[in-house]
Amino acid sequence: MVALPLTQVSPFRFLTPEEAAAQTGLSAAELLKRAEAGKILSGMFDQTLRIAVTQDGQVVEIAPTPQDDHGDDINARLRQIRREDFAHLEGQAITVSEAARKYGVQRHTILAWVRRYTHVIKVMERGYRLLLEEAGVAYLAALHKTRKDFGIKSGSPLVDEYGQPNLIKHPSLSAYRRQH
Repeated sequence: MVALPLTQVSPFRFLTPEEAAAQTGLSAAELLKRAEAGKILSGMFDQTLRIAVTQDGQVVEIAPTPQDDHGDDINARLRQIRREDFAHLEGQAITVSEAARKYGVQRHTILAWVRRYTHVIKVMERGYRLLLEEAGVAYLAALHKTRKDFGIKSGSPLVDEYGQPNLIKHPSLSAYRRQH
């Protein structure tokens, strides 16, 4: 919810669907459908649905959030994956085989991560059963799955030297290569 300062006047008015239909030229049914889908700004005031309309008679569109956009922007999806989201798994040990089953990643991929991303995955115990901290494995598995969903093959690093997701430099080129 956006709170406007008391000195600032709202750039739009909240009208009933019928009033908004008369102002915008759209049908009330179309406005209701778009309001329920969350495509236009609307809200309940005094037990009545109101739709936001600008001073020049346009409905206020709501831009889709990155979570709702299942489309093209891999870098936006990679930025959403944060290391803090896996903080509840810190300190929990997991073997390589258990991690492979749990996260759907091959064992040799996880072992390569252990060698390459020592700043992300902590080795808790070496020996016959290599125990890893689950938070790092889960974080890299989420990045790996997102890249795989977009068709990005292995070869480029998952994270940079600070543990942040390595963004794709040319996503359109990657999409072109997947199609051809």
